[in-house]
Amino acid sequence: QAFWLALILGHWALPILKGLACGFILTYARKAGTFDGWLTVWPKLLDFQRVGVKTTEFLAWRSQRIVAEEELLLQVYPDLPRIGRKVRDPSSEDVAGQPKDPNEVSQAAIQDH
Repeated sequence: QAFWLALILGHWALPILKGLACGFILTYARKAGTFDGWLTVWPKLLDFQRVGVKTTEFLAWRSQRIVAEEELLLQVYPDLPRIGRKVRDPSSEDVAGQPKDPNEVSQAAIQDH
């Protein structure tokens, strides 16, 4: 009896209940900000990295895109919450130079035409 109870609870009941709870939270998080705090504390609910992956090359490409987007977000918003990631050390980062003026025309572009 204990074997069957463990089998039913461990392999069927608990995964179904977890799936229903995650589905409920994600469905209502789309519609309202009610679950924003939960998603901040448990970001693993939004981890869709392995959904639809059929080859290792695609998983590697997706992982590289996720890392690149996170680095871009850290450049745009340097004070993002540090939940679930390493603490950033600004002293070890390279200092970016002055950005180019987008209205300035380069001499190479003028000479090409």
